Amino acid sequence: LNAQAYNTNNRFLRYLVVRTTQHNEVMLILTTMQPDEAQREAVTQLLTNLKSTGATSVYWTITKGTSDTSTGTIEAFLGTQSITDTIAGMQFKIDPQTFFQANTKLAGALFERAAAFANGRVLDLCCGVGVASIICARKPQVTSVVGVEINEQSITRAQENRQTSNEKEKISFVCADASAFLQKQPQEAFDTVICDPARPGLGAEAVAELLRLRPKRIIYISCNPSTQLRDLASLHQYRLSLVEGYDLFPQTLHVEVLAVLEREE
Repeated sequence: LNAQAYNTNNRFLRYLVVRTTQHNEVMLILTTMQPDEAQREAVTQLLTNLKSTGATSVYWTITKGTSDTSTGTIEAFLGTQSITDTIAGMQFKIDPQTFFQANTKLAGALFERAAAFANGRVLDLCCGVGVASIICARKPQVTSVVGVEINEQSITRAQENRQTSNEKEKISFVCADASAFLQKQPQEAFDTVICDPARPGLGAEAVAELLRLRPKRIIYISCNPSTQLRDLASLHQYRLSLVEGYDLFPQTLHVEVLAVLEREE
């Protein structure tokens, strides 16, 4: 396992991801291709060496393809299964295969701002480990929150994170595809919909279901302004009332965008 391993045709070494938290916890995630016996022995020894550096958690994940993805199927781990970080004064457990904002301080400002527009019955699509859901539940104008996420590990952590909330009775989580969940909901089942999809955006099917459901307000958070713009243009029954950018990754081209839409009567 040397630096040149990544550049070979086999590309055995894919990524080494370092996650750190405000609580001085460190999670190391090594991602490789499927190993042969010699490589397995080398990685096993490497995991032990990495753990001896003082890391809280060390994971080895295996990916079958050569796509640009920084995680795979968990093969082994040393230390704790999760680490804990803080956003908006609340602690959240995270895993190697769960998404969590790296810039937690500015992410807290973003989610607090978004939650200020939440009202009544709230649906949180692509909820991850439950950050937006739990922050929204703290708002007195919010009566209930349903978080929906397709990643089973994220939902497991969301359920655990829910237990730390003083408003946990307001919150429930569902493991489901966003579009499939929306299709089962009656019209006007929710007053506010918050969504924070991955870079491909919500997509035509989910947007069509939102138009059918007719929530009074849609709060759309995106890490990809181009797909967000595509989805917003399709929400023709809604008026854009707010757009704000958040520089979660300074010195890069990336920007997080918060958009608030109001249903036109």
